[in-house]
Amino acid sequence: MSNVRVRFAGRAIFALLGTWLILGGAPASADDAPATYGDAMAWYGNEAETGNVEAQFLLGYALETGAGAVARPDEARRWYQAAAEQGHVRAQVRLGLMLAEGRGGLVDVEMARTWLDKAANAGDVGAMSLLGFLLVAEEPVDLDAAYRWFRLASEQGDAAAAGNLAALVDMMTPAQREAAEVALDAWLASR
Repeated sequence: MSNVRVRFAGRAIFALLGTWLILGGAPASADDAPATYGDAMAWYGNEAETGNVEAQFLLGYALETGAGAVARPDEARRWYQAAAEQGHVRAQVRLGLMLAEGRGGLVDVEMARTWLDKAANAGDVGAMSLLGFLLVAEEPVDLDAAYRWFRLASEQGDAAAAGNLAALVDMMTPAQREAAEVALDAWLASR
């Protein structure tokens, strides 16, 4: 199969999958699905404008990755933000990552932490790991919170978080480790 046909097939699958996710199931008929990738993107855009949170996320993802077109990270951030504000956890994670890296705009570590914190509190393991990293790597450093998020993510099987937790524990003093454990216990008790 030629590269063009592979790319087209991938785009068509992305369009149909997105339609299926947004509609909550398969289209009633093939006539209900967008015919082309361009039609799908137009449909996502229309749905996103009306506040469809899944369309906002999928449009943001397409714009971030450049699926089917040139990547437009500034527009991706806008759509991720719209979805994140409606509580879309995957959008919160993607937006947090883009803010931390400065893709699509200026670096904003504080807002990256805010969105990753929302996603981590919603149970997203990747957000827990990313947030833990930001809490250690960027000022202001918060060892107790980094320990909490690395520990919670590692307990759910995140290998990167487990490695980061081990490295963090190695650099902490015994008093800092004890304080982090006490803070984690208090946080867990408050939930």
